[in-house]
Amino acid sequence: MDAAHAPESGTSTSPQPVKFYVPASAAEPIEIDVAHSGLRMVLVNRESAGWLGEEWKVLGIYFLLGPTKTDPDRFLAYVGEVGRRDLLLRLKEHAAQKDWWNRALLIASASDEFNSAEIGWLEGRLYDVLNNAVAADVMNKGRPGDDSIALKDRGVLERYVAPIVAALRACGAPPDTKDQKPMPKGKKRAYYRESLKDLIDADLLKVGTRLRPLRKNLTTTARVLEDGNLEVDGVIYPAVSPAAQAVSSNKSEPGWEFWGAPSGDGSFVSLFDLRERLRADQQERNVVAPAAEGDAGDDPTEVSVARADS
Repeated sequence: MDAAHAPESGTSTSPQPVKFYVPASAAEPIEIDVAHSGLRMVLVNRESAGWLGEEWKVLGIYFLLGPTKTDPDRFLAYVGEVGRRDLLLRLKEHAAQKDWWNRALLIASASDEFNSAEIGWLEGRLYDVLNNAVAADVMNKGRPGDDSIALKDRGVLERYVAPIVAALRACGAPPDTKDQKPMPKGKKRAYYRESLKDLIDADLLKVGTRLRPLRKNLTTTARVLEDGNLEVDGVIYPAVSPAAQAVSSNKSEPGWEFWGAPSGDGSFVSLFDLRERLRADQQERNVVAPAAEGDAGDDPTEVSVARADS
């Protein structure tokens, strides 16, 4: 695969046109077309995997999707890749081995030019998106992926992420993250002292999320730990800025602007923006309702809560 076969635009928050080609029978696969994606996709029910044709004996990535037993607003998901055999065979194996899924989304290059390393990198990148999604319960036992490809090749592959997450959303498996919610309007508090643990507690970050430097020339990732620390190459850092400084070799690197978390639209959202979301949500909760009738003239008040600095 090279840039000539990549989609025309990079990862974007703009709307993605998605077309479904619906067959006469509900048992048959549904072809999905995301405009200018450079991909071909198909949504297939578990029982109708045998309807897929020889054109799916190719390399690619796939999602297994299924319902949860207790919450209709959540879904189960498994992210996989086929870099050596073919998608058709792998899907049949999953149909025999895993019983929790009822639909699968298969994705291949429109020109069939993905290689195994590129597919492996995309698998890990899309796992990171779903693993941080609000409604998804990811069934992978660990983070998959291949981070061996060159930086310039990652830039090309990034262009496929937005069309794929658009297809997931259109299939009823939304990868949405909390940062996508519109920011509420209102007063701002005078000061804030939040930590990464505050983002975890507010469900703005999930434990295990891979943070990525927002600088294009840096690729070292940081893993979010349960206590709010970051792990970078086996070293534990108690706050975001020391971890950023270790990766960038800049002693004054501001970690909140340096690190980005996977967003549900396929892009990366900075920790700074996640912190702003946290502040806005806290403000919305802490603003006291106006006084009851008869107490007119009293202004609503706000409550400021100091947190440990990070």
